[in-house]
Amino acid sequence: MAKPATGGAWWCCLGSLVLVALGLAAQSPPEPEKTWEQHMAAGNAARLEQRLADAEKHYRAAVEVAENSGPEDSRLAMSLIALGSLYRAQGRAAEAEPLLQRAQAIWGKALRGEHDHKSSAEVLDEAEMAIPTAAAAARLYELLVQSPALQQFAGEYEAAGPEKRAVFEKHLPALGAGKILDYLEATDPFCHHQSHELGQAILARAGDVVAALGECQSRCGTGCMHGVLKEAFGGAAPAAGLAELKKQMVGFCFASEMAERYQPGNCAHGIGHALLMLAGRDLGQALAACASFQNPALEYYCATGIFMEYEMEPEDGELSARSLHYPCDTHTRYPAACYRYHAFALLPALGDDRARFVAECQSLPAPRRLGCFHGLGATHMRAIARAPELLAEVCRDGTADEQTVCIEGAIEFLADYDQPGAVAACAFLEGENAAVCDRAAREKRYQLGKPTMKLYTGELTLPPPQP
Repeated sequence: MAKPATGGAWWCCLGSLVLVALGLAAQSPPEPEKTWEQHMAAGNAARLEQRLADAEKHYRAAVEVAENSGPEDSRLAMSLIALGSLYRAQGRAAEAEPLLQRAQAIWGKALRGEHDHKSSAEVLDEAEMAIPTAAAAARLYELLVQSPALQQFAGEYEAAGPEKRAVFEKHLPALGAGKILDYLEATDPFCHHQSHELGQAILARAGDVVAALGECQSRCGTGCMHGVLKEAFGGAAPAAGLAELKKQMVGFCFASEMAERYQPGNCAHGIGHALLMLAGRDLGQALAACASFQNPALEYYCATGIFMEYEMEPEDGELSARSLHYPCDTHTRYPAACYRYHAFALLPALGDDRARFVAECQSLPAPRRLGCFHGLGATHMRAIARAPELLAEVCRDGTADEQTVCIEGAIEFLADYDQPGAVAACAFLEGENAAVCDRAAREKRYQLGKPTMKLYTGELTLPPPQP
């Protein structure tokens, strides 16, 4: 099964880069690099044994070796991160910060190099915004260097390709869900999608939904919980399972075990994942099943789970055989639910050019136009997390309603992971947009009674497109 990029390609490389510094990534370096590796390995071993003075000595030597290869050598960045991580752990923040800033400059320049061909002022520099910070790498280094078992998991996880479930199942007994979730959140703060398979593996091992939910908690933006629901309901015989789930899903989402941990809208999203699996990936059949909630808001959130499952877990050949706007041009009942995830395919198809994306949105019929602007906000959530002032630029176009759904597309999701960051982005807006943003940052996702809900459920009559 081919899986598309989900907006975090650079974050996905963070684990691999840190593993290089730990000496766990497969490589065949020339002789000078072996000297660097020896110092790094000795420093890591000393740190694990709490011989911190020896660790510092070897990390400093690794920095010197890497500097001899040039000021932009990637090994220099990793050496600086290792040394900065050690200083952070010792409470020596003033010494750590310059090292991490220097590592960030080296790392950022290397990753930006692949995007130098983009020259349009309207092309958002996604590489710049999504580059993991050196501070994040230092936190991951601190996590891994203290646990050889987690290092082994990380090496297998990074080498496994898009399907990770077998790796999770292998290491869950020794590490437990908590340690694995620590790693996922350290390698990518927005690890919702990556944690789906972990949730499935947790339930398969635990054999009990309540116990599995207790292990997942709300980690990775409740993505782990959604994986539990996929495993609990999506693995049944398709026809019988779909009919049975339609009977159970309202009661399940309001049952005390679920309601105490998760909002009903969040549960409905997870149910949507399972519905598409039970419907044999028939979008029409799965979306029709959402009507069993008999509540427009829950039906909408159910549809978000269906479209996420379709876009982020595509079957072979699905993505290449469709039109630019499919499935949003065919399954039009909940445009925002569709474009929230399809936008991650649409933006690259338009050259990662925000101006072209906005023009494409504005060419659509009114309800779909709203959905497209919601997707615009969603695709830039990571960039806004790094540069809060970008929100005002991304969501400046369109009507007042289109700006509203764009803001909510970015901020509701961001607030689930980084509420202070969401609040900081809202500070760059004014008037009604600021009020919309503040509410989204405060209430986050899956609210059933939010004032703007009719923009998502199709209950509001919209004006025709402006000429």
